[in-house]
Amino acid sequence: MSMQFIRSDELNRELLRIVEEETDELFLISPYINLSTRFNNALVQVSKRNTKVTIISRWEKKFKPSDKELFDALVDRGFDLYLVDRLHAKLYFTKTKGILSSINFLKGSQEHSEEVGIVTDEPAMKSEFDRYAKDLIEKSIVHWGHDSIATEDILLVPNPSKSKKYTGGYCIRTGEKVPFNLKSPFTKKAFANWNRHKEPEYKEKFCHFSGEESNGETTFSRPILKKNWTKAKKTHNF
Repeated sequence: MSMQFIRSDELNRELLRIVEEETDELFLISPYINLSTRFNNALVQVSKRNTKVTIISRWEKKFKPSDKELFDALVDRGFDLYLVDRLHAKLYFTKTKGILSSINFLKGSQEHSEEVGIVTDEPAMKSEFDRYAKDLIEKSIVHWGHDSIATEDILLVPNPSKSKKYTGGYCIRTGEKVPFNLKSPFTKKAFANWNRHKEPEYKEKFCHFSGEESNGETTFSRPILKKNWTKAKKTHNF
């Protein structure tokens, strides 16, 4: 292999191979983390092996409660989690190979974004990856779940009750936020793709009202999940 340029689909496959690899060490460096079902299941299997997993992510002045829940869950699996100020690098590697990439360890990046990366098994590059990870650990602000100061004391978690509630909609194809519009429940790009064939019953991925995965139960003609219909009518007065 030595060094190879890879794009979105192959990049996702190669990243999954790295996570699933039988190895002593696994490093995941990403500013933002939000696990898809596929990668979450892969990490569950990793936690059952004798693999030392080190995750390095970005320190923020404020975290959502869902971020804290995810961080706690990762630590509960036996993973080391470090938070680094101003982190923007995306790097994933084991002892045998690594990926230097544009892709965050995010469900949205893995499923919807155009991404590129370099995968390599060159020893010199691997040594540089390892050195960089150790430098980041030295710079980290928090070793989640291990610092003597309680994690809750050093985070400014916003109060959801004081946050402005989002009242827009979600693209039924990508899950991105869009204006609530039953006549066009898409982003501009997704609508252009749908408009090529104009299939009103084509199965989509997300609920226009809640943004949750719909598993094919939403379509252009039925963009809102049945269970959310009454609440959506009340919220948007239609």
